[in-house]
Amino acid sequence: MQTEEDISLLPCPFCGHRSEVTEEWISSGLHEGGYSWLVRCNYLNGGCGAKGGARTSKEDAIEAWTKRVKDIRK
Repeated sequence: MQTEEDISLLPCPFCGHRSEVTEEWISSGLHEGGYSWLVRCNYLNGGCGAKGGARTSKEDAIEAWTKRVKDIRK
């Protein structure tokens, strides 16, 4: 598994804004009632609010965000 230092966090595929890794309380779905890691495009800082799926580790969240089928802005 790659670490955060090994992986460049790509910008948002929808708006191109800088993305960030967060740990959030998830209250529904598979991760109900616990903290999970995810990458999001922060709408409070000018982004569109898109986010990746919840993961159990920071590294997994970054890896999922950076593994994209294609960049839809192209």
